[in-house]
Amino acid sequence: MRANRVTALFGLGIVLVGAVLRYWGSLGDLWLDEIHSLEVVLRLGQASEIFTSVPGDNNHHLNSLFLYALGWQAGWTAYRLLSLVTGAATVLMGGLIGWRRGPLTAATTAFLLSLSFPLIVYSSEARGYAPAVFFALVAFY
Repeated sequence: MRANRVTALFGLGIVLVGAVLRYWGSLGDLWLDEIHSLEVVLRLGQASEIFTSVPGDNNHHLNSLFLYALGWQAGWTAYRLLSLVTGAATVLMGGLIGWRRGPLTAATTAFLLSLSFPLIVYSSEARGYAPAVFFALVAFY
């Protein structure tokens, strides 16, 4: 019983480290393609146009729907909230997938995912990569 509690606390610590790293990464200014996506989405008349009228492949549909639902925000960091949440959840999901092989594999997997530079970048930008990675892991699980 005590070993399970220690393992759970250690796993929670790993997820928190990953979440903090992603949060710090999201504090910078919006990138030009994030601004472009936001500008395109905010010009739409209704949400269904995200699937029919948005040109290019700059953004994931789920992220575009999130941006559309938020509308214009003075605090632009809100636009990255979906990426932050799914990025931190990716670390947790990786740990759950690793748990199938045991606690050491779960901890190692979560640790590596929490410190992965590309995943930190994906999770700190409003582009749709973080939700795509998270839901791919959910489907694999």
